[in-house]
Order: sequence, then C-alpha cells, then structure tokens
Amino acid sequence: MSNTPNRRRFLQLAGVGATASVAGCSQLNLDDDETSDDGNENATSEEDQEPGIDPTDGITAIVQPNQEELAPIEQELGAVEQEYMALTQSEEADEEELEALQDRYEELYTEYVEIFEARSAEFESDVEDDDELSIEGAIADQGVFLLEASDERLVDTLRNGEVDGLVPGGEYEQIRQQGEEAEADPDPET
Repeated sequence: MSNTPNRRRFLQLAGVGATASVAGCSQLNLDDDETSDDGNENATSEEDQEPGIDPTDGITAIVQPNQEELAPIEQELGAVEQEYMALTQSEEADEEELEALQDRYEELYTEYVEIFEARSAEFESDVEDDDELSIEGAIADQGVFLLEASDERLVDTLRNGEVDGLVPGGEYEQIRQQGEEAEADPDPET
C-alpha cells in the first residue's frame, strides 16, 4: 500500500470510522502491534478468536466503552474527515496537508479502537472467574463476544450492565466474517 494519501483510502478509513461511531464497533485494526504505547501487552483476546462453539448455540454480547469517552474522538474524526473532503475538492489541495490529515485520522481511529480493546479486556477480566458464563469467542477491538450461559445468567449480564446488548449468536459469525473481508482487501486501489 502506498504511503501517499489518496481520496479513496481516506474515504475507506472515514467510512469505517463512521460505521464504528454508529454501530459502536470497528472493523479495521490500524496497529497490528500486540503492545500498547507503554510497552505492556494488551490484556484482550486475539483480534479474531475462532468460536469454541457453533455461534448459533450461543449469544452475541456487545460491550461498549462509556459514550462520554468516545464522543470527543468521534467529533474530531468527523471534523478531520470534513476538512479532508473540503481540501480534496479544492484546487489548492496540498499533498502534505492531505497526508497530515490522513495521519491524524489514523491516530484518532487507533485511539478509538484502543478504547474498545480496553473495555473488552475489562469485560473479559470481570467474567474470567464466573462459573456460570463462558466466553466462547471474542473480537476484542469491536467489543463483541460469543457467550455461553443459562438464559437467566445472560439476562443478568444485561440487567447488571456487564454488557450493553445481546443479539443472536449468529451475529458473531457475521461480524467476524466482515472483519475478515475488511482485512483481506484493506485498500482496493493498490
């Protein structure tokens, strides 16, 4: 992939960011590094953990960070996207400015994903010793988990605020496949 910014690549990142802000999840891991900036290994699951059960036998749980923490990043992502679009449509588009905006967008997006990964690690830690609930699959950077538990325990996760949503288990597989597709073709222009 070329390091020079292009409109298509920026729109791709912006589209993923917009999807992340609307759906509360993301599909692009911009930093393949397994360590954080402070050198500690992330406490989250593998990015795309194969489920230990048939997804239709489980329930997909969605965990999200506090929206107050995400809102400023989402706003800045939108502002950077608008500035980039305006600059690309002007006749005075400077490659260095475009590249700086694209770099800033990628930094913000990485920060956004890291917030999701931290929330995922917190959830995993909270249920690690829970004998009534097991995590059978995880997509940590999206806050998506395939759970196996009794119906009562699953409802309790929602009531107690441990998770932000429960959807059918098949949704886990769809989200995992979308992530694989995004990784397989990250930049169709190259």
